[in-house]
Formats: sequence, structure tokens, C-alpha cells
Amino acid sequence: MTNYSIFLIDDDADDREIITSALTEIDPAVECVTATNGREALNRIISAPMKTDLVILDLNMPLMNGKEFLKEIQNRKLLSDVPVVVFTTTLDPVTIEEIKALGVAGYHTKPENYEKLIGTLKNVLQDGNYIQK
Repeated sequence: MTNYSIFLIDDDADDREIITSALTEIDPAVECVTATNGREALNRIISAPMKTDLVILDLNMPLMNGKEFLKEIQNRKLLSDVPVVVFTTTLDPVTIEEIKALGVAGYHTKPENYEKLIGTLKNVLQDGNYIQK
């Protein structure tokens, strides 16, 4: 991998730190920009367009959750060509179907340990495998 730019949107500081660390371990050339919720992410995209190869999105966040963020970027045609992969703790089948219907490139439950996170992210980045099996 080379010069991959990822926009990570997650309200949990620990999750942002762990995911960013894992991405850097997988490939030190990965650039990871973060936001703490969908509203902050949307404001950043609108105010300063950025090069983004992939968005990693949590669903459960304050101010604007992941589902609301997805609807906003679709309505505004923002990031329309950028794959969005959801990483969340949500296991509700109805929510999963709603998110998939919004056009996400993948849906993964947050792995319970660092090694599994590394494996999932490697799979996502190297193989373009965005959908959890």
C-alpha cells in the first residue's frame, strides 16, 4: 500500500487511537484524519475538501450519528466516489440492513482485540474486502 488517506469518524477517543495505531502499523504511509462525530466530519468536508481514499465510520455518535452522516453525504453528493466502511458495536439486523441500503462499502463489528482489528483492517485495505463475512 502507498499513501492511503483515511477519514476515521468515531466519538470514542480510545477507538480512534487504537484504529489509527493499527492503520499505522499496517502501513506507516497511511494518513489518518479523524473526527469525533458526523457533524464535525461534515463540516470539515464542506469547509476544506480533502483527499480521502476510505471513510471508516462509527454509527453510535452524538450530534450526528453514522446513519445521519451517510444520508447527508449522499444528499450533498459529498464523497460519492469514496467507499465508506462502518466499524461499530451495533448488531441489530434492521440497522445493518438500513446501513447497507445507504450504500456502504462494508460493515464490520468492532473486533474485540487488537490482533483481530489488525486482521480486519488489513483485509479491508489490502483486498478491498469491505463486507464482513
